[in-house]
Amino acid sequence: MRQVNFKLSIIILVSFILCSQHIHAQKPQQPGKIKPPKVNVYWGFSKGGPLSREAFVSLLDSSIQVISEKKEQLAISRAMLVYKSKDQFEDEKGKLKVQYNAYMNEIRNENKVPEKWKPFLSEEIKSGDIFLIAEIHVRDKQGYIFNAPDLKITIE
Repeated sequence: MRQVNFKLSIIILVSFILCSQHIHAQKPQQPGKIKPPKVNVYWGFSKGGPLSREAFVSLLDSSIQVISEKKEQLAISRAMLVYKSKDQFEDEKGKLKVQYNAYMNEIRNENKVPEKWKPFLSEEIKSGDIFLIAEIHVRDKQGYIFNAPDLKITIE
């Protein structure tokens, strides 16, 4: 009986050592690089480009959408809204010069232009101005955050 217990103890000890060595010999799984999905950015009906002043003003109540190639809508974590006003002035020599004045606003976990900006933009926007939705960070369903391409609108 004593020999059986001794043999059983030896077998258990050897199997325990072999199992622990096998576990330590396995390489830990390292996460692979996550490939960001290809996405398109829309603001209402627009994908960017030239727009008339009237079309731009009609977009102010529209939402900004980021759609993946799998037709999934991704949540916007952060984005910068940039309005560049094209202003002209004369220099000391009487030559007409162009200068852009930039106004910026950051949105977080939101997909619309802030209410404070809507009257300002609808009154101030004019031909030659630029509106940019930039540095768009989106979150997928797993919680990973990716950058989306900028959307640039030029007013005709």
